[in-house]
Amino acid sequence: MILEFSIENTYSIKERQTISFEAVDDNGDDDDRHIINIGGKKLLKLAAIYGANASGKSNIIKAFNFYIQFILDSFTALKPYEKILFEPFLFVENPERSSGFFEIVFYFEQIWYKYQIRLNREKVLNESLSVIEKDNETIIFSFNAIDNTHICKMEDEKLLQFVRHNATFLSAAAQFNHMFLGKIYRHLKNVIISLEEPAFFDYTRNMLHNEQKRIGDITRLFNKAGIDHLGDIIIQKKVMLRSVDATDENNEILRSIDTEDKTKETLRMIDMADVSVTKEIMFAHEYDKKYILSFFSESMGTRRFFELAGPLMDCIHHEKNMFIDEIESSLHDDLLDFFIRTFLENTKESQLLFTTHNQNLLDSPLLRNDEVWFAQKDNSGGSEFFSLAEFKDIPVNVSRRELYKAGAFGASPRTSRFFKN
Repeated sequence: MILEFSIENTYSIKERQTISFEAVDDNGDDDDRHIINIGGKKLLKLAAIYGANASGKSNIIKAFNFYIQFILDSFTALKPYEKILFEPFLFVENPERSSGFFEIVFYFEQIWYKYQIRLNREKVLNESLSVIEKDNETIIFSFNAIDNTHICKMEDEKLLQFVRHNATFLSAAAQFNHMFLGKIYRHLKNVIISLEEPAFFDYTRNMLHNEQKRIGDITRLFNKAGIDHLGDIIIQKKVMLRSVDATDENNEILRSIDTEDKTKETLRMIDMADVSVTKEIMFAHEYDKKYILSFFSESMGTRRFFELAGPLMDCIHHEKNMFIDEIESSLHDDLLDFFIRTFLENTKESQLLFTTHNQNLLDSPLLRNDEVWFAQKDNSGGSEFFSLAEFKDIPVNVSRRELYKAGAFGASPRTSRFFKN
């Protein structure tokens, strides 16, 4: 579970910005769907970010993705002298000399942890992990490359010889099977679903391939969502063969052969070819009889819902933190409502952050005031994020959507009329 995360000087984010999942409103009996009581705090399941185009909504997720991936994978993903793919806020002098900052406060095995990192394109400048107990913080490890100081347990100092300037101590410790830090690493690796297109499709496809029982779950989800007579989802495994044949004028033959085919001809071809296995998704539609369509023959809305269905199922069955940019893309308003309502009513310790332009949600009971966030640019071009809960005395019976459209909260496009000369 995430209490909050903060980002500074990354992409369009200039000054430090914090997104918090801590509940601040008291909405009475409806709180059971929205609130998770854990670790002495009330955490929200949802955070929805509104704002004009180019306000930085996508960048908050993009920055979160960058830091999480770097924190967890830098030791294995980067070569020793490779530069860090950090992108600072650019509307300043000498941005290449600046550094970015990321902080996340999370709950794991009944303990609150705070992880911090500061880096630039050359190296990790600061990194620390602390335990938070009431108002006190106890440092587990801390490294400062600027003054070359560190704090860690004596038995962990042997790992220092393996830590590189362009990788985190946490990622290195996990690779060397550090018992405690390995658990922290695996927790963050397992619970965070923060993907960019087309990774959502791969996520759902691989989940169905590895957990066949989820096919029935997602098929039922489609049926409850009222999507066009879907009877079944089929995973058709294919072997793609690039074979060498001197008699072929192009010296190559591409074939697609079902992996269940065990004929001698198939085995002979596999022996003489470079083999790659693909998993093709097919949909069975039931009308007067069953019709099979490939995934890419389906509507954009059906494809989008399939992509999100896998992460949704994981959120229902496990603790997950899911981040989705422009959640409403290709989805009907009712289908979007269904997705969010299904998340709220079926998850126990999962959280969902999404960006959206869907203003109808603002008047939906699916969003509390403290679950609504806005993004807008300041005078220097930096993205600022603030919660609807910061606006006091909003009348209960007044449309939040109409207030937003009227500019009461800011964070909306400032358009004017266009005339052709």
